[in-house]
Amino acid sequence: MTSFWPAIGLTGAVMVALLLIQAQPPATGQMVAWFPAHLDRGAIVARIAAADARLVAFGQRPGLAVVWSDRPGLPRRLRAAGARWVLNPLAAAGCGGARSGRPATNAFVTVQAARGDRAWRR
Repeated sequence: MTSFWPAIGLTGAVMVALLLIQAQPPATGQMVAWFPAHLDRGAIVARIAAADARLVAFGQRPGLAVVWSDRPGLPRRLRAAGARWVLNPLAAAGCGGARSGRPATNAFVTVQAARGDRAWRR
C-alpha cells in the first residue's frame, strides 16, 4: 500500500508558499501595516508619518492601519518605523476590514469621507 503522506505534505507546503507570496505587499500604493497593539492611534499615525506614508484608515483590530505612499520601499520604511507585519491589503482583507452587515470601506471612500465630500454616498 502506498503512502499518501508525501503528497499531503507537498500540497500543504505549496499552499503555504502561495499564501506567503500573495501576502507580499507591493513596493508602492496601499498596504496594511500591523503595529504593536499597545500603541495608541496617535503613536501609530506618528510612525506612519515617519515612514513617509499617509493613513487611509484604521482597522478594527488594535494596531492595524491601511496606509498609502507613492514612493518605492514603503514596506521597508514601515518595518523600520515599528510595524510588525506589512501585508498586501487584498490578502489582509480578513483582518477586520468590514463590520458585520456593512461593506468594507476602500481607500477612495475613506479619502472622500475625510475630505467631507458626500457625493460618493447613494
